[in-house]
Amino acid sequence: MNTRQRVLIVSSVLLSLLLQNAQANPNHLEPIPPCYDPLDLDGTSGQYKEAVFTSLIGRGWLPSLWMIERPSSSRAYAVVVWGAIEPDPNDSRPASRREIKRKQWVVQYTALNEEIRREKIWRSKAANGRTPITYDVRPTKNVERHRVPITAEFATVVREAWLSTLQLTRYAQGDRGRGLDGTTLDFFCCDDPFAGGLFGQTWSPKTGLPAMLADLGRKLRAIALSDEKNRDSLLAEADSLARRIAKDAEAEQIKLFGKKRRMNIRGARQ
Repeated sequence: MNTRQRVLIVSSVLLSLLLQNAQANPNHLEPIPPCYDPLDLDGTSGQYKEAVFTSLIGRGWLPSLWMIERPSSSRAYAVVVWGAIEPDPNDSRPASRREIKRKQWVVQYTALNEEIRREKIWRSKAANGRTPITYDVRPTKNVERHRVPITAEFATVVREAWLSTLQLTRYAQGDRGRGLDGTTLDFFCCDDPFAGGLFGQTWSPKTGLPAMLADLGRKLRAIALSDEKNRDSLLAEADSLARRIAKDAEAEQIKLFGKKRRMNIRGARQ
């Protein structure tokens, strides 16, 4: 085997490894699948996801953005950024028409309590003779919450990172297998209050925009759990990372679509 042949073989192997790594770690989020799973014969998997969502995020309101992390070996949690609206108490008109006195932006961390093992979302009744195992899946109020105020400017920077990354969401090429031990991360950002929002998902990301966005979500968790003396440095780190994510996501948009996609960021600038 001559030198040229060896170089071609080594190059082919390296290219194959790079392609496999790109497929295993795509530089984008993937669409969140429907709750139905063909292997979920009794429907409890979808019920569990909905119960976790309701327990951590709730129903009937639309936060600016959120991330839910569901590790395989520890408790699930969510981080949420939203604007808490305080109407003018002296305004006697109906609530929907009252003048807004103040809008305070906050980052909130919500987690299933450690005691969730005693008050389970996923309850089961053991099989007895010929009676099969039955499941009772429901939301729980056994959660802990931590909330800290943030500036509207910081909320806007984080939202731009979230939205620009979610706009790249698409299915990955090839089969990206998911192991039994890892973490699933779901992301949401409100693109338009009247048209809903964007969703994306990733599993145990190691590189690229998904890993960076997961890191930003975890930094928001640290901010929500922080005390005042350490908060400024955490906010600065998160701000820097959010700006980098938005810049990298915009470059990826230009590479894929030939232009930067439009973003509606009015919500965080009100």
